[in-house]
Amino acid sequence: VPDEAVLQAYDSITRMLSKRPDFHQILYDGYARMMLFWEDGYLHGLPEWEGEEIDTGMAGGYTGGSVANARYQCYPGNIDRGGDPVIHELVHQINHQVFEAINEVYFYERVYGYAIDAIEKGIYSTDYEQQLAEGVVQDMAQFLGEYWATTNEGMAMNKAGFKNSHDKIDWVKENDPNMFALAERYFPTEPWDYCSDVEY
Repeated sequence: VPDEAVLQAYDSITRMLSKRPDFHQILYDGYARMMLFWEDGYLHGLPEWEGEEIDTGMAGGYTGGSVANARYQCYPGNIDRGGDPVIHELVHQINHQVFEAINEVYFYERVYGYAIDAIEKGIYSTDYEQQLAEGVVQDMAQFLGEYWATTNEGMAMNKAGFKNSHDKIDWVKENDPNMFALAERYFPTEPWDYCSDVEY
């Protein structure tokens, strides 16, 4: 993995955790970590995920590490407009580990309704393929988690076209204000210098 990818992952994780420093100890106690790999396709070479086919990334459970393909990060020298798996999987990891540890009822009481509303309004699409275990069919359980992770990933990057929806802070604030307010509770929502080689 190039040094630049590791540095970008560090910057992304530091920024995403800056709003809630209380999350740090929970992640630390649960041995949370972000593992990067650099391969085309599913060959990641990580012993912790042996036997798993991983393309872009995967979030770990309460005591597991998350993994991200550094090829899909965006930083100087590696411009990628599809998204950022480090940010995306970190948001999942916080949901899986931190919210469960603190029993974050505030989040769980709201996010399902916001996801349903966004799908019904046509501002969040469910016509994509996810990496799911054999025999698992996409349903609201998957859409819900992806809606949460994708929204925060898109706002963090804040670049038009980097996601299919929820790709800009102002767009989310205007079109999905309840979700913006929920995201703002946990993550910074002001623009930052992400992938500065891309201007829009």
